[in-house]
Amino acid sequence: EFAIRFPSAFLGIVTICLLCLILTELEKKDSSIISKYKYKFTLLATFVFSLSPWYMHFVGTAFEATVALFFFMSASYLYILFKRLHRISFLALSLIFYVITFYTYNSYKIITPITLFLVACDLFKNKYICKNKFVYYVFVFIIPLFATAHSLFMNQSNVRFLQTAAFSNLSTGSIILFFKNYLSYFSLDFLFNTGDGINRHQFIDFGILSRWTLPFLIIGLYSLINSKRSHLKYLVFGFLFISPIPAAISLPSPHT
Repeated sequence: EFAIRFPSAFLGIVTICLLCLILTELEKKDSSIISKYKYKFTLLATFVFSLSPWYMHFVGTAFEATVALFFFMSASYLYILFKRLHRISFLALSLIFYVITFYTYNSYKIITPITLFLVACDLFKNKYICKNKFVYYVFVFIIPLFATAHSLFMNQSNVRFLQTAAFSNLSTGSIILFFKNYLSYFSLDFLFNTGDGINRHQFIDFGILSRWTLPFLIIGLYSLINSKRSHLKYLVFGFLFISPIPAAISLPSPHT
């Protein structure tokens, strides 16, 4: 039992540290908050995340979703470091970690390609690709591309998807079902009261988030909407709107 639970618990702790590091990096660009309070907000956000019922339950029961989250956050942190330090080694490691997420949890077969597309757009938009480094960038993008294609199209990787898919063809009904499933992940009952109702996915009578975190959520969203920190705003809302997409095409919905 120790051999099964310890890796998940260890990666769960490291993921919390990664969140703290990511928020610290993002706050370095922020001049709207008094500097002495920046790290206090970061620690508060990390503390609230660590007490999430969903996170505590999935780390404690050794679900592979938390392992995938570790690799995804590691990749995101390395890419943030690349943007600040402009060292291609950070970009290469970031892309490798993104690719690993394909082999840890099915949801990331949708989340990660969208993220990689946004990464590519950011690289070209901000002119990080220079002529003398073009070959290196092509190299670090080609490897993830082949790994991604292999993971997406090999038959064994699609078995779970076919078992849980909400629809098998594109039609008006399936589009309506998709949006219905998608919006269900933003319902207050799912988030704070009942969760998905599957006891092995949650603490009984708990939602994904604790009820006492609702004021923090409202204050945070309001602050982001009115914030001039475009990099943080786009990052948070981007992940917020992308994350339910994989689950919205499967059944049952909502589920964790």
